[in-house]
Amino acid sequence: MLAYAFTDAALAPADARRLLREASDATFNRIVVDGDTSTNDTAALFANGACGLPPLRGRGLAAFREALLSLLLDLALMIVRDGEGATRVVRLSVTGARTAAEATKGARAAASSPLVKTAVYGADLNWGRVIAALGRAGIAVDPGRVSMRFAGEPVLRRGMRPDPAAERRATPKIRAEAYAIDVDLGLGKGSDYVYFSDLSVDYVKLNSGYRS
Repeated sequence: MLAYAFTDAALAPADARRLLREASDATFNRIVVDGDTSTNDTAALFANGACGLPPLRGRGLAAFREALLSLLLDLALMIVRDGEGATRVVRLSVTGARTAAEATKGARAAASSPLVKTAVYGADLNWGRVIAALGRAGIAVDPGRVSMRFAGEPVLRRGMRPDPAAERRATPKIRAEAYAIDVDLGLGKGSDYVYFSDLSVDYVKLNSGYRS
């Protein structure tokens, strides 16, 4: 990944570094295609001040921050959509974890799970695979407190109670190119989210012959 953002705005170097770190953490650092990363993955922000105005401050800097965040999110989601053989993009959120760090571990474990990713590819409403991934993530999970939504539908209610009517409503929705899986662990206030792609037959074909 080589991502470059250019602006003619005037930015103080410290502000540029801070805004890029913040925006990258909310975008590039929250995507999963196959769990691998490259040693030369790079995101850079270049501000040449050619606009001729003083360095941004206050509301101007806040507006630039929002614009940068929007731009980098668009670029990050392009990476997920363009993953080898990808057909779907899912935003997976974990709330109700004991800590934010545990929410992050859980979300990344589920988003990196081949079983979860293949279920997404097959439009299989398999909430059990998501729970299994969370259960092996090394975080606190009480199955009796977990609830889960697919595409906004509460397919699993606390107490491990599936909702057949919600499943019927969710089934056509998860055939869309993009939707959300929202998990509430019911244990605390920690939360986090990631964006991930599915795992298709074409992923194996493309990567098994990458050099040849």
